[in-house]
Amino acid sequence: ARAQSILVSGPILTEKANQFAAQLGVKSFECMNGWLEHFKARCGISSHLICGEANSAPQLLINKYMANKKAWMVSTIFEEYIRFGLQKRKVVLIVDNCPAHPCITGLQFLPLNTTAHTQPLDSGVIRNFKLRYRHDLAMHTLIAADTGNIFKLDVLMSITIMKKVWDLVEKETIANCFHHCGFTHEQPAGEDSVLEEESEESSHFNNTIDQLCIVSLWPTDISQDDYMDMDAVVSVSEFTSDSDVVAALSTIDKPDHDDEDDKNDNDTNIPHLLNKIAAVIAAVDMLQLLLAKQGIDD
Repeated sequence: ARAQSILVSGPILTEKANQFAAQLGVKSFECMNGWLEHFKARCGISSHLICGEANSAPQLLINKYMANKKAWMVSTIFEEYIRFGLQKRKVVLIVDNCPAHPCITGLQFLPLNTTAHTQPLDSGVIRNFKLRYRHDLAMHTLIAADTGNIFKLDVLMSITIMKKVWDLVEKETIANCFHHCGFTHEQPAGEDSVLEEESEESSHFNNTIDQLCIVSLWPTDISQDDYMDMDAVVSVSEFTSDSDVVAALSTIDKPDHDDEDDKNDNDTNIPHLLNKIAAVIAAVDMLQLLLAKQGIDD
């Protein structure tokens, strides 16, 4: 509807729900305001104003988010996201060998252990961002100490700081990282200035650390690099464990008929046999994926 500039409103959703109910033969259903409000809450739909001369009216936009309790990316969430994003599109999405990336159509996996050489973000973009972000946190800590307070970081402040420091990441930095990974053959302009600017930021960061050490707010055995890499070993995705593989293999149905019954009931056992074959194929696919992600050749 939005693609056709049709205003999506509550009454339209109500009418559409009643139409679907009629088409499905649900005679007892009638969409009322109560059902509509529950539907909007369940699907994360809220009312917004769409800017523009032709569309300046309250609209309903879907703001549905998915998350994991451990703040991990998991294969089920990733697969749903990818299938939604790739539908009706002829594209190939290049991804790394993160355990949360399942083997589905439309994904092309990078070679193992090549992150720093094939992914621009890992070739310097993230590092530049983290340098500025960590320095900003250290500065907040120092400023709070100077005023006799304790710096307390909350989610909103963290997001605000991330927005600010991301805007400070130079476009030349991003261009150079893409060039480093082979996306472009021509050397981008401004590489020297980028390195000089990053070196200057790192020097300022070290000065801030020295001042924090003076007021005993920075451990003397922790360097800037240690602080920068403090989250390097933090898990950000699920890992296919042995128990996952065992669980998949356990889905293979075991025979529940004796030989005599099988002989007398061959026709009815054909669907059962197909289910077992499908389960075996699924288990083999999972094993192959696990071996590939661990760098084990066939």
